[in-house]
Amino acid sequence: MTQKTFTSKNEPFPYIYIENIFTEKELEKIHQELDYYQMMKNDFFLNAKDTAPAQSKDGKILKKNKAFFLTEVWSSPNFSYICKTCHSLFVPNAFSHEDNHYFKGFRPGLTGFLISYYGDGDYYKPHSDSAVASMVIWIYKEPKKFEGGDFIFSDFPDLKVESKNNCGIIFPSRYWHQVNPVKISVEDQEAGNGRYSFNLFMDNYVQPPQ
Repeated sequence: MTQKTFTSKNEPFPYIYIENIFTEKELEKIHQELDYYQMMKNDFFLNAKDTAPAQSKDGKILKKNKAFFLTEVWSSPNFSYICKTCHSLFVPNAFSHEDNHYFKGFRPGLTGFLISYYGDGDYYKPHSDSAVASMVIWIYKEPKKFEGGDFIFSDFPDLKVESKNNCGIIFPSRYWHQVNPVKISVEDQEAGNGRYSFNLFMDNYVQPPQ
C-alpha cells in the first residue's frame, strides 16, 4: 500500500501538497458514494448560485459547476463515508509542519465541506476563500476521461500544482486560485467521469470550555 506523503513548501508562499491521501479500499467506497450522488444528482448537486460562490466586485458569479455542502446534507459525519474518512485526516499535528512558516503549530477545525463536480465547460475564475486555510482534494475515476481542470494559483502562474487523482493541497485561503475549464464528452460527464474536488475550509481549532 502506498503511503500518504506530505510535502511542505514556503516558496513562493506556504503550502502543503499531499499525495496518496486515501487507500485503494477507501477510494472504492468514496466512488460508491459519489456514484450515489450522481444517480440522485437532482436531489444533491446545486447550481453555482446556490453554493455560496465567490463573486466579482459587480456581483457576477465566478464559477460554473455543480456542488453541495456535504455537512448540510448529513446531520452527522458518520452518515457519510466521505465525510467520516476526511474527518479522520484531522488528527493532532497532521497539518502542523515545523519547517512551514504558515502551518507551524497549525491545528485546524473544519468549518465547511463542499463537494464540487466539474463537467464540460465548467470552471472557477480567480478567487480567494473566507477561511484561515483551504484544502482541496482531487478525485476522479481512472483512466482519466477529461481534459483541463488545472488548479492554478492566479498570482503565481509558474507554480505547477498537479491536480492528480487522490492528491490535494492545503494553503492560506487568501491566496487567489482558479480552475481552468474542463473538457469532457456528454456521455462521460453524465456517467460521473468528470472532475470532483473536495473543498475543506478550515479555521484555527478552538478548545471547547471544560
